[in-house]
Amino acid sequence: MINRIVARQLRRLNLDSEQVPKELEQWQDFLKVIGETYHQNLEDRYLLERSLEISSREMSERLQKNKELSLQLMQASKLASIGTLASGIAHELNNPLQAIGGFLEIMARRELDRETTMKYFDRITRLTVRMAGTIKHLLKLSRGSQDQEKVRISIMDPIEEAHELLGKQLSYDQIEFEINNKSINPYVRGDLNQLFGVFQNLMANSRDAFCSQVNRKNSRIIIDIENSENSVVVHFQDNAGGIPDNVIGRIFDPFFTTKEVGSGTGLGLALARQAIEETNGTMTVQVKGIETTFIIKIPNAAGNSEEARSGSIDSVGEITHPGWKIKQFSILIVDDEEDICDQLESEFQQEFFVKKANSGDEAIKYLTTDKFDAVLTDLRMPGKSGLEVASFARKMNPDVKLVIMSGHIGSSFPPELEALQPFEYFEKPFKSLKIMTETVIDFVTKFSI
Repeated sequence: MINRIVARQLRRLNLDSEQVPKELEQWQDFLKVIGETYHQNLEDRYLLERSLEISSREMSERLQKNKELSLQLMQASKLASIGTLASGIAHELNNPLQAIGGFLEIMARRELDRETTMKYFDRITRLTVRMAGTIKHLLKLSRGSQDQEKVRISIMDPIEEAHELLGKQLSYDQIEFEINNKSINPYVRGDLNQLFGVFQNLMANSRDAFCSQVNRKNSRIIIDIENSENSVVVHFQDNAGGIPDNVIGRIFDPFFTTKEVGSGTGLGLALARQAIEETNGTMTVQVKGIETTFIIKIPNAAGNSEEARSGSIDSVGEITHPGWKIKQFSILIVDDEEDICDQLESEFQQEFFVKKANSGDEAIKYLTTDKFDAVLTDLRMPGKSGLEVASFARKMNPDVKLVIMSGHIGSSFPPELEALQPFEYFEKPFKSLKIMTETVIDFVTKFSI
Protein backbone atom coordinates (compact mmCIF):
# COMPACT_ATOMS: atom_id res chain seq x y z
CA MET A 1 0.00 0.00 0.00
CA ILE A 2 1.50 3.29 -1.04
CA ASN A 3 1.73 6.28 1.31
CA ARG A 4 -1.56 8.05 1.96
CA ILE A 5 -0.07 11.43 0.97
CA VAL A 6 1.09 10.02 -2.34
CA ALA A 7 -2.32 8.41 -2.86
CA ARG A 8 -4.00 11.75 -2.21
CA GLN A 9 -1.83 13.43 -4.84
CA LEU A 10 -2.63 10.68 -7.34
CA ARG A 11 -6.35 11.28 -6.85
CA ARG A 12 -5.77 15.00 -7.49
CA LEU A 13 -4.37 13.92 -10.91
CA ASN A 14 -7.34 11.56 -11.50
CA LEU A 15 -5.01 8.55 -11.31
CA ASP A 16 -5.77 5.18 -9.76
CA SER A 17 -3.64 4.72 -6.61
CA GLU A 18 -3.30 1.04 -7.51
CA GLN A 19 -1.77 1.87 -10.86
CA VAL A 20 1.51 3.53 -11.73
CA PRO A 21 1.32 6.45 -14.22
CA LYS A 22 2.14 5.28 -17.73
CA GLU A 23 2.28 8.44 -19.79
CA LEU A 24 5.32 10.75 -19.58
CA GLU A 25 3.10 13.76 -19.06
CA GLN A 26 1.35 12.02 -16.14
CA TRP A 27 4.73 11.22 -14.61
CA GLN A 28 5.81 14.86 -14.95
CA ASP A 29 2.62 16.14 -13.32
CA PHE A 30 2.89 13.49 -10.63
CA LEU A 31 6.50 14.36 -9.78
CA LYS A 32 5.70 18.08 -9.79
CA VAL A 33 2.95 17.57 -7.22
CA ILE A 34 5.24 15.37 -5.13
CA GLY A 35 7.92 18.09 -5.24
CA GLU A 36 5.45 20.80 -4.22
CA THR A 37 4.25 18.64 -1.35
CA TYR A 38 7.82 17.99 -0.23
CA HIS A 39 8.70 21.69 -0.22
CA GLN A 40 5.45 22.54 1.55
CA ASN A 41 6.29 19.97 4.21
CA LEU A 42 9.75 21.53 4.63
CA GLU A 43 8.19 24.97 5.06
CA ASP A 44 5.63 23.64 7.53
CA ARG A 45 8.39 21.89 9.49
CA TYR A 46 10.47 25.09 9.59
CA LEU A 47 7.48 27.10 10.81
CA LEU A 48 6.78 24.46 13.44
CA GLU A 49 10.39 24.42 14.65
CA ARG A 50 10.47 28.22 14.69
CA SER A 51 7.24 28.32 16.64
CA LEU A 52 8.56 25.82 19.17
CA GLU A 53 11.79 27.81 19.54
CA ILE A 54 9.87 31.04 20.20
CA SER A 55 7.52 29.30 22.61
CA SER A 56 10.45 27.77 24.49
CA ARG A 57 12.17 31.14 24.81
CA GLU A 58 8.96 32.86 25.93
CA MET A 59 8.35 30.10 28.47
CA SER A 60 11.89 30.48 29.82
CA GLU A 61 11.48 34.25 30.12
CA ARG A 62 8.13 33.82 31.84
CA LEU A 63 9.57 31.34 34.33
CA GLN A 64 12.41 33.76 35.08
CA LYS A 65 9.95 36.63 35.60
CA ASN A 66 7.83 34.45 37.86
CA LYS A 67 10.95 33.58 39.87
CA GLU A 68 11.90 37.25 40.21
CA LEU A 69 8.33 38.15 41.18
CA SER A 70 8.36 35.41 43.79
CA LEU A 71 11.54 36.82 45.33
CA GLN A 72 10.03 40.32 45.32
CA LEU A 73 6.88 39.04 47.03
CA MET A 74 9.01 37.25 49.62
CA GLN A 75 10.84 40.49 50.36
CA ALA A 76 7.54 42.39 50.58
CA SER A 77 6.26 39.87 53.10
CA LYS A 78 9.42 40.19 55.18
CA LEU A 79 9.28 43.98 55.13
CA ALA A 80 5.64 43.89 56.19
CA SER A 81 6.75 42.03 59.31
CA ILE A 82 9.17 44.76 60.35
CA GLY A 83 6.41 47.16 61.37
CA THR A 84 4.96 44.66 63.82
CA LEU A 85 8.44 44.02 65.21
CA ALA A 86 9.34 47.69 65.73
CA SER A 87 8.18 48.02 69.32
CA GLY A 88 9.87 44.79 70.32
CA ILE A 89 13.11 45.81 68.61
CA ALA A 90 13.08 49.19 70.41
CA HIS A 91 12.61 47.38 73.70
CA GLU A 92 15.42 44.97 72.86
CA LEU A 93 17.83 47.85 72.24
CA ASN A 94 16.71 50.35 74.88
CA ASN A 95 16.93 47.94 77.81
CA PRO A 96 20.54 46.89 77.16
CA LEU A 97 21.49 50.52 76.45
CA GLN A 98 20.06 51.55 79.81
CA ALA A 99 21.98 48.76 81.53
CA ILE A 100 25.24 49.66 79.77
CA GLY A 101 24.80 53.35 80.59
CA GLY A 102 24.14 52.47 84.22
CA PHE A 103 27.24 50.29 84.53
CA LEU A 104 29.43 52.95 82.92
CA GLU A 105 28.03 55.64 85.20
CA ILE A 106 28.78 53.53 88.27
CA MET A 107 32.32 52.87 87.02
CA ALA A 108 32.85 56.60 86.42
CA ARG A 109 31.56 57.69 89.85
CA ARG A 110 33.11 55.02 92.05
CA GLU A 111 36.52 53.58 92.65
CA LEU A 112 35.98 49.88 92.10
CA ASP A 113 38.26 46.95 92.73
CA ARG A 114 39.51 44.97 89.73
CA GLU A 115 37.15 42.03 90.32
CA THR A 116 34.08 44.27 90.31
CA THR A 117 35.38 46.25 87.32
CA MET A 118 35.92 43.07 85.31
CA LYS A 119 32.46 41.86 86.34
CA TYR A 120 30.91 45.05 84.98
CA PHE A 121 33.00 44.80 81.82
CA ASP A 122 31.69 41.27 81.33
CA ARG A 123 28.10 42.44 81.73
CA ILE A 124 28.64 45.31 79.29
CA THR A 125 30.23 42.96 76.74
CA ARG A 126 27.34 40.52 76.95
CA LEU A 127 24.81 43.33 76.57
CA THR A 128 26.56 44.72 73.48
CA VAL A 129 26.68 41.23 71.94
CA ARG A 130 22.96 40.92 72.64
CA MET A 131 22.23 44.23 70.89
CA ALA A 132 24.48 43.27 67.99
CA GLY A 133 22.54 40.03 67.61
CA THR A 134 19.22 41.90 67.56
CA ILE A 135 20.47 44.27 64.86
CA LYS A 136 21.96 41.39 62.88
CA HIS A 137 18.62 39.58 62.82
CA LEU A 138 16.73 42.73 61.87
CA LEU A 139 19.15 43.35 59.00
CA LYS A 140 18.74 39.75 57.89
CA LEU A 141 14.97 40.22 57.82
CA SER A 142 15.19 43.44 55.81
CA ARG A 143 17.82 42.37 53.29
CA GLY A 144 16.71 41.65 49.79
CA SER A 145 15.83 38.06 49.04
CA GLN A 146 18.21 36.52 46.54
CA ASP A 147 18.21 33.29 44.66
CA GLN A 148 21.26 31.91 46.46
CA GLU A 149 22.99 28.59 46.23
CA LYS A 150 21.76 26.05 48.77
CA VAL A 151 24.40 25.23 51.34
CA ARG A 152 24.66 22.70 54.15
CA ILE A 153 23.37 24.15 57.45
CA SER A 154 22.09 22.91 60.78
CA ILE A 155 18.30 22.99 60.96
CA MET A 156 18.73 24.55 64.41
CA ASP A 157 20.35 27.68 62.94
CA PRO A 158 17.25 29.22 61.30
CA ILE A 159 15.04 28.12 64.23
CA GLU A 160 17.31 29.69 66.84
CA GLU A 161 17.80 32.86 64.79
CA ALA A 162 14.05 33.30 64.40
CA HIS A 163 13.60 32.75 68.14
CA GLU A 164 16.43 35.19 68.84
CA LEU A 165 14.41 37.84 67.03
CA LEU A 166 10.96 37.02 68.39
CA GLY A 167 11.70 35.17 71.63
CA LYS A 168 11.43 38.20 73.88
CA GLN A 169 8.06 39.16 72.42
CA LEU A 170 6.79 35.62 72.94
CA SER A 171 7.95 35.86 76.54
CA TYR A 172 6.29 39.25 77.06
CA ASP A 173 3.03 37.79 75.73
CA GLN A 174 3.39 34.85 78.12
CA ILE A 175 3.81 32.29 75.36
CA GLU A 176 5.96 29.34 76.35
CA PHE A 177 8.49 28.20 73.77
CA GLU A 178 10.16 24.81 73.77
CA ILE A 179 12.41 22.88 71.37
CA ASN A 180 12.59 19.13 71.87
CA ASN A 181 15.47 16.96 70.67
CA LYS A 182 17.82 19.92 70.19
CA SER A 183 20.78 17.62 70.70
CA ILE A 184 19.99 15.78 67.45
CA ASN A 185 20.99 18.90 65.48
CA PRO A 186 20.54 17.43 61.97
CA TYR A 187 21.80 19.12 58.81
CA VAL A 188 19.91 20.09 55.66
CA ARG A 189 20.83 21.84 52.42
CA GLY A 190 19.13 25.18 51.95
CA ASP A 191 19.28 28.98 52.08
CA LEU A 192 19.66 30.09 55.72
CA ASN A 193 17.90 33.40 55.03
CA GLN A 194 14.89 31.68 53.47
CA LEU A 195 14.60 29.05 56.21
CA PHE A 196 14.94 31.77 58.83
CA GLY A 197 11.97 33.48 57.14
CA VAL A 198 9.95 30.25 57.33
CA PHE A 199 10.29 29.89 61.09
CA GLN A 200 10.03 33.62 61.71
CA ASN A 201 6.71 33.58 59.87
CA LEU A 202 5.41 30.56 61.80
CA MET A 203 6.36 32.11 65.14
CA ALA A 204 4.84 35.47 64.23
CA ASN A 205 1.60 33.81 63.05
CA SER A 206 1.35 31.82 66.28
CA ARG A 207 1.92 34.95 68.36
CA ASP A 208 -0.77 36.84 66.43
CA ALA A 209 -3.20 33.93 66.90
CA PHE A 210 -2.55 33.83 70.65
CA CYS A 211 -2.89 37.61 71.01
CA SER A 212 -6.28 37.55 69.24
CA GLN A 213 -7.70 35.22 71.90
CA VAL A 214 -9.54 36.33 75.03
CA ASN A 215 -8.79 34.75 78.42
CA ARG A 216 -6.23 32.36 76.97
CA LYS A 217 -4.25 30.07 79.26
CA ASN A 218 -1.16 27.86 78.96
CA SER A 219 -0.13 29.32 75.59
CA ARG A 220 2.75 27.35 74.14
CA ILE A 221 4.76 26.67 71.01
CA ILE A 222 6.56 23.34 70.82
CA ILE A 223 9.04 22.32 68.13
CA ASP A 224 9.89 18.64 67.75
CA ILE A 225 12.77 17.55 65.54
CA GLU A 226 13.10 14.10 64.01
CA ASN A 227 16.12 12.86 62.11
CA SER A 228 16.32 9.84 59.84
CA GLU A 229 18.75 8.64 57.20
CA ASN A 230 16.84 10.34 54.40
CA SER A 231 15.04 13.30 55.93
CA VAL A 232 14.78 15.87 58.71
CA VAL A 233 11.26 16.49 59.98
CA VAL A 234 10.32 19.55 62.05
CA HIS A 235 6.93 19.59 63.82
CA PHE A 236 5.97 23.18 64.68
CA GLN A 237 2.96 23.03 67.03
CA ASP A 238 0.95 25.65 68.89
CA ASN A 239 -2.31 25.54 70.86
CA ALA A 240 -3.59 28.89 69.61
CA GLY A 241 -7.10 27.69 68.74
CA GLY A 242 -6.61 25.62 65.60
CA ILE A 243 -7.71 26.49 62.06
CA PRO A 244 -11.37 26.37 60.91
CA ASP A 245 -12.29 23.72 58.34
CA ASN A 246 -13.35 26.36 55.82
CA VAL A 247 -9.95 28.03 56.05
CA ILE A 248 -7.41 25.22 56.32
CA GLY A 249 -7.60 24.37 52.62
CA ARG A 250 -6.59 27.90 51.66
CA ILE A 251 -3.86 28.85 54.14
CA PHE A 252 -1.08 28.26 51.61
CA ASP A 253 -2.84 30.28 48.88
CA PRO A 254 -1.04 33.52 47.98
CA PHE A 255 -2.72 36.67 49.36
CA PHE A 256 -5.17 34.69 51.47
CA THR A 257 -5.28 35.98 55.05
CA THR A 258 -7.72 35.93 57.96
CA LYS A 259 -6.11 39.01 59.51
CA GLU A 260 -7.62 42.46 59.39
CA VAL A 261 -6.82 44.77 56.49
CA GLY A 262 -3.35 46.23 56.97
CA SER A 263 -2.28 43.49 59.38
CA GLY A 264 -0.93 40.97 56.90
CA THR A 265 -0.12 40.39 53.24
CA GLY A 266 -1.34 36.81 53.00
CA LEU A 267 2.00 35.84 51.50
CA GLY A 268 3.81 34.40 54.52
CA LEU A 269 2.72 30.77 54.42
CA ALA A 270 2.66 30.63 50.61
CA LEU A 271 6.26 31.81 50.46
CA ALA A 272 7.25 29.62 53.40
CA ARG A 273 6.01 26.52 51.60
CA GLN A 274 7.74 27.64 48.41
CA ALA A 275 11.02 28.04 50.31
CA ILE A 276 10.68 24.52 51.70
CA GLU A 277 9.82 23.09 48.28
CA GLU A 278 12.98 24.72 46.87
CA THR A 279 14.94 22.43 49.22
CA ASN A 280 13.07 19.46 47.65
CA GLY A 281 11.06 19.28 50.87
CA THR A 282 7.38 19.47 51.80
CA MET A 283 5.31 21.57 54.18
CA THR A 284 1.89 20.39 55.38
CA VAL A 285 -0.48 21.22 58.21
CA GLN A 286 -2.54 19.14 60.64
CA VAL A 287 -5.20 20.42 63.03
CA LYS A 288 -6.49 18.66 66.10
CA GLY A 289 -8.84 20.68 68.27
CA ILE A 290 -7.04 23.84 69.42
CA GLU A 291 -3.65 22.50 68.30
CA THR A 292 -2.13 23.26 64.90
CA THR A 293 0.97 21.46 63.67
CA PHE A 294 3.01 22.46 60.64
CA ILE A 295 5.11 19.54 59.41
CA ILE A 296 8.26 20.47 57.51
CA LYS A 297 10.16 17.64 55.84
CA ILE A 298 13.54 18.34 54.21
CA PRO A 299 16.11 15.90 52.75
CA ASN A 300 18.90 15.09 55.17
CA ALA A 301 22.40 16.43 54.51
CA ALA A 302 24.22 14.23 57.03
CA GLY A 303 27.43 15.30 58.73
CA ASN A 304 28.73 17.56 61.42
CA SER A 305 30.29 20.99 61.50
CA GLU A 306 31.20 23.41 64.20
CA GLU A 307 31.09 27.17 64.26
CA ALA A 308 33.13 29.09 66.75
CA ARG A 309 31.02 31.44 68.83
CA SER A 310 32.45 34.28 70.83
CA GLY A 311 31.20 37.34 72.63
CA SER A 312 32.08 37.15 76.31
CA ILE A 313 34.64 39.05 78.30
CA ASP A 314 36.51 35.74 78.45
CA SER A 315 38.13 36.65 75.14
CA VAL A 316 39.59 39.88 76.54
CA GLY A 317 43.29 39.72 77.36
CA GLU A 318 46.77 40.63 76.31
CA ILE A 319 47.60 40.28 72.62
CA THR A 320 50.63 38.11 72.09
CA HIS A 321 52.44 36.79 69.06
CA PRO A 322 56.03 35.58 69.46
CA GLY A 323 56.99 36.36 65.88
CA TRP A 324 55.86 39.99 65.71
CA LYS A 325 58.45 42.67 65.20
CA ILE A 326 57.41 45.73 67.14
CA LYS A 327 56.91 48.96 65.21
CA GLN A 328 58.09 47.48 61.92
CA PHE A 329 54.85 48.05 60.03
CA SER A 330 52.56 51.02 59.45
CA ILE A 331 48.77 51.06 59.25
CA LEU A 332 46.19 53.68 58.28
CA ILE A 333 42.90 53.38 60.19
CA VAL A 334 39.91 54.99 58.48
CA ASP A 335 36.48 55.40 60.09
CA ASP A 336 34.12 58.36 60.39
CA GLU A 337 33.38 57.30 63.99
CA GLU A 338 36.11 58.93 66.08
CA ASP A 339 35.51 56.56 68.99
CA ILE A 340 36.17 53.55 66.77
CA CYS A 341 39.32 55.14 65.34
CA ASP A 342 40.61 55.87 68.85
CA GLN A 343 39.75 52.37 70.01
CA LEU A 344 41.58 50.73 67.11
CA GLU A 345 44.54 53.08 67.46
CA SER A 346 44.86 52.00 71.10
CA GLU A 347 44.86 48.34 70.04
CA PHE A 348 47.36 48.62 67.17
CA GLN A 349 49.80 51.26 68.39
CA GLN A 350 51.84 48.69 70.34
CA GLU A 351 52.61 46.80 67.12
CA PHE A 352 52.33 49.34 64.29
CA PHE A 353 53.06 52.92 63.42
CA VAL A 354 49.46 54.15 63.34
CA LYS A 355 47.85 57.04 61.52
CA LYS A 356 44.10 57.54 61.61
CA ALA A 357 41.65 59.38 59.37
CA ASN A 358 38.03 60.24 60.16
CA SER A 359 36.93 60.46 56.53
CA GLY A 360 37.66 58.91 53.18
CA ASP A 361 38.85 62.25 51.82
CA GLU A 362 41.38 62.62 54.64
CA ALA A 363 42.56 59.05 54.03
CA ILE A 364 43.13 59.76 50.32
CA LYS A 365 45.36 62.72 51.26
CA TYR A 366 47.48 60.52 53.54
CA LEU A 367 47.73 57.80 50.89
CA THR A 368 48.90 60.35 48.34
CA THR A 369 51.92 61.41 50.41
CA ASP A 370 52.68 58.42 52.67
CA LYS A 371 53.18 54.71 52.08
CA PHE A 372 51.43 52.26 54.42
CA ASP A 373 51.83 48.52 54.85
CA ALA A 374 48.14 48.17 55.64
CA VAL A 375 44.88 50.10 55.40
CA LEU A 376 41.97 49.30 57.70
CA THR A 377 38.84 51.08 56.53
CA ASP A 378 35.12 51.19 57.12
CA LEU A 379 33.03 50.89 53.94
CA ARG A 380 30.25 53.41 54.45
CA MET A 381 31.46 56.93 55.15
CA PRO A 382 30.46 60.44 54.08
CA GLY A 383 32.37 61.70 51.03
CA LYS A 384 34.84 59.14 49.72
CA SER A 385 33.68 55.62 50.56
CA GLY A 386 35.79 52.86 52.03
CA LEU A 387 35.71 51.13 48.64
CA GLU A 388 37.25 54.21 47.03
CA VAL A 389 39.86 54.40 49.79
CA ALA A 390 40.77 50.72 49.40
CA SER A 391 40.93 50.99 45.60
CA PHE A 392 43.14 54.07 45.79
CA ALA A 393 45.41 52.42 48.38
CA ARG A 394 45.87 49.36 46.17
CA LYS A 395 46.57 51.63 43.17
CA MET A 396 49.26 53.55 45.09
CA ASN A 397 50.77 50.40 46.58
CA PRO A 398 49.88 47.04 44.97
CA ASP A 399 51.35 45.21 47.99
CA VAL A 400 49.27 47.03 50.60
CA LYS A 401 47.26 44.74 52.92
CA LEU A 402 43.57 45.73 52.97
CA VAL A 403 41.24 45.19 55.91
CA ILE A 404 37.56 46.03 55.41
CA MET A 405 35.00 46.73 58.16
CA SER A 406 31.26 47.08 57.69
CA GLY A 407 27.93 46.41 59.32
CA HIS A 408 26.00 46.48 56.04
CA ILE A 409 27.37 43.76 53.75
CA GLY A 410 25.09 40.78 53.20
CA SER A 411 26.12 37.24 52.43
CA SER A 412 28.33 38.16 49.47
CA PHE A 413 30.71 40.98 48.59
CA PRO A 414 29.81 43.49 45.87
CA PRO A 415 31.76 42.86 42.63
CA GLU A 416 33.80 46.08 43.05
CA LEU A 417 34.99 44.93 46.47
CA GLU A 418 35.52 41.34 45.36
CA ALA A 419 37.95 42.64 42.73
CA LEU A 420 40.24 43.90 45.54
CA GLN A 421 40.92 40.41 46.92
CA PRO A 422 42.88 39.39 48.90
CA PHE A 423 41.66 41.27 51.98
CA GLU A 424 40.41 40.58 55.49
CA TYR A 425 36.79 41.40 56.31
CA PHE A 426 35.18 42.06 59.69
CA GLU A 427 31.51 42.60 60.35
CA LYS A 428 30.62 45.28 62.87
CA PRO A 429 30.29 45.00 65.75
CA PHE A 430 33.30 42.72 66.18
CA LYS A 431 32.68 39.52 68.11
CA SER A 432 35.96 40.16 69.90
CA LEU A 433 38.24 43.19 69.55
CA LYS A 434 41.18 41.08 70.74
CA ILE A 435 40.63 38.38 68.11
CA MET A 436 40.06 40.98 65.41
CA THR A 437 43.32 42.75 66.32
CA GLU A 438 45.31 39.52 66.37
CA THR A 439 43.88 38.49 63.00
CA VAL A 440 44.79 41.81 61.39
CA ILE A 441 48.32 41.81 62.79
CA ASP A 442 48.86 38.25 61.60
CA PHE A 443 47.43 39.09 58.17
CA VAL A 444 49.75 42.09 57.78
CA THR A 445 52.91 40.45 59.11
CA LYS A 446 52.75 36.78 58.16
CA PHE A 447 54.42 37.21 54.75
CA SER A 448 56.79 39.90 55.90
CA ILE A 449 58.60 38.48 58.94
